[in-house]
Amino acid sequence: MLNTHGSALACENLLPFLKPGSSALDVGSGSGYLLAIMHQLVSPRGRVVGIDHIPELTEMSVKNLRADGRGDALDDGTIKVVTGDGRQGFAKGAPLNYSAIHVGAAAPTMPQALIDQLASPGRMFIVS
Repeated sequence: MLNTHGSALACENLLPFLKPGSSALDVGSGSGYLLAIMHQLVSPRGRVVGIDHIPELTEMSVKNLRADGRGDALDDGTIKVVTGDGRQGFAKGAPLNYSAIHVGAAAPTMPQALIDQLASPGRMFIVS
């Protein structure tokens, strides 16, 4: 799980690409903590998508985001939380590609699907 120090480091590195109106993807979104931060940074008009492969974590993420007052953003789709294989990203959420992608777990190789969903210019931050 991403701690607050890890979230701060990720945001510091992604900040130039987390502007109002941008889109962001959080792979391994866990509790939803970083989704809430990203949403704050890309609002208004921005979109964030969180993906995790553990259904209980995506459920917890939605619960936490609602408790944080972000229910309207969940309801209108500006925050989307999905259960799935994060290595594949979430192409449905990226018609213009993501300005920023955070990957909360190391991968043995760079996932091509995530590279394909990254905008140019854009930035991907992978926790090792």
